[in-house]
Amino acid sequence: MQLEVGPHLPEYGSILALEIYEDEATHEFFILPRYDNKEVTFAGHEHDALCPFAHFESLVLDFLSYRPSEQARAKH
Repeated sequence: MQLEVGPHLPEYGSILALEIYEDEATHEFFILPRYDNKEVTFAGHEHDALCPFAHFESLVLDFLSYRPSEQARAKH
């Protein structure tokens, strides 16, 4: 999901929590990602951990539509 947490593998018991907030004035939704209880950011939205839902949704759709290349599949 393109979280900005650095190049490492999560340790056993690591937690990724996605908090959902709604702006009461505009009724827009925002996602606040926490990795091991620390606020982190999404790629393309590094300036603020509180990310508009539309940006989060586009990252998730990209992730779900990923297909390995023919070359990568041929190796397995």
